[in-house]
Amino acid sequence: MNNFTSIARILTRYSLAISLAAGLLARAAVPPAPARTYAEWAAREFAPAELAAPLIADPTADPDGSGVTNLLRYAFGLRARGPVAAPVAHTTVTEGGLTFPAVRFATVEAGTDLTYTVEASADLVEWTPLARFAATAAGTHTVRDVIAIGDGARRFLRVRASLPLLDRASLTVDRLGTYMPDDRSAGLTDPTALEDVSGNITYRTPQTIRNKRFLGTVSVAGPDITFINCWFAGRADYSDTIETGLVNCTHVDVARAQFIDCLFSPQRPMIGIDGIKGRDYTLWRCKLVNTVDGCKIYPSELPAGSPVNVRIWGCYFADLTFYCPDPGQKGDNKTHNDCIQIATGGGTDIEIIGNNFRGFYNRDPHFPGHTEPNDALLPPVNPVGARADAGNVYYGLPESSPNAGLHVTAVVMLPDGTKGYFVNNLKFNRNFVDGGTVALNYTGATAGAAGVFEIRDNTVGTDFRIGADFFLLARTDLAIDYRGNRRFDGTPFTVRKKG
Repeated sequence: MNNFTSIARILTRYSLAISLAAGLLARAAVPPAPARTYAEWAAREFAPAELAAPLIADPTADPDGSGVTNLLRYAFGLRARGPVAAPVAHTTVTEGGLTFPAVRFATVEAGTDLTYTVEASADLVEWTPLARFAATAAGTHTVRDVIAIGDGARRFLRVRASLPLLDRASLTVDRLGTYMPDDRSAGLTDPTALEDVSGNITYRTPQTIRNKRFLGTVSVAGPDITFINCWFAGRADYSDTIETGLVNCTHVDVARAQFIDCLFSPQRPMIGIDGIKGRDYTLWRCKLVNTVDGCKIYPSELPAGSPVNVRIWGCYFADLTFYCPDPGQKGDNKTHNDCIQIATGGGTDIEIIGNNFRGFYNRDPHFPGHTEPNDALLPPVNPVGARADAGNVYYGLPESSPNAGLHVTAVVMLPDGTKGYFVNNLKFNRNFVDGGTVALNYTGATAGAAGVFEIRDNTVGTDFRIGADFFLLARTDLAIDYRGNRRFDGTPFTVRKKG
């Protein structure tokens, strides 16, 4: 099962405040019954208004910015807010005259929806499961490595806490924007069912393809082609100069392509690999990770400004990859990363509804203070200092300035109206956005005579390099419907634009 996961590590920067909390609880006359599920825990810890704000009450959320998600607090019995002690301790176990590194941690009482997984690694990149078990009663567990101390190998251990996938059948279109997509609600539903398909492949006739892992470029060149529970991983032997999407919907005959519960993640991240390119496609409950850009939208072989008919619903954009140098960027020689890019040629009829944009987060474990790898299926990005393809060095987020030097947006629009490239009928509604340079960059957008631009009812963070007060860059002459946007805590704010 592809579970949503969060990782507990030794959190040395946190205080021992949890011991004080334990003392206070011990004096309570009638301690509350333990929460049996995450939903029960959240209902106990958050006010009704907070429960209605996914970026406060969701398992992935960190409402007080402490670096500890709600899921970790629930799974390890930590306080819901404030500093906490490290929930996992390093220790050793001696057996048969050998000493093994080990971890010790406590599980919560009840917690019927939790699974704990202990993993080991030699390089912080590839992780091997050591033990996996469900929480059935409170208790302390010690799990040792399989390799003894003293054999010359470095070893790292970690504990992951997981919740089950959400019922995808319940995540209907009318629920878009009422939940924040994450690993439980977007991406593969059953990775164990996947069958490998090697080499590049083109689909031309109407059909439904299920349960495949594509180890090559997929091209859609016909109508009514649907992919369900598929992983688009690309080739391992792409040339250093490749420029491609893992999926290309650029053929003149493409129409009504659908991707449902799919994962777009390259087995070999490279500077020229994006998630999907072209037009006439719908992404629904998909996860896109480890590409330079997530989705590129343009008319391809149709005239500029033609309907592109793209719908992106309930998707999770996590962790783009950043490279330097990038010869294609003459200004600063670094990649400019966009979760969604409406590229040269423009287009009309685009819906971007109910998605979670976290493209700036860094999965590399060498950068503390940012998100950890949260899906064992995904390949690692290039570690610090490692050479990427064609001399491009992966670069990450300086801890002292989390998004300095990055050019990351949720959506960027590049069309040039002076060349007849227009964008019309675009809706960016009920999304969750935080991090990078700016949420939306519309400075290149030019609307035609009947242009409709909606940026409504989005939930927005403040971690943008251009400044927390700016949600988007836009032409000052562009008429946009801004109603209903709000901060993470549910408070409304007036969208400011900088032309």
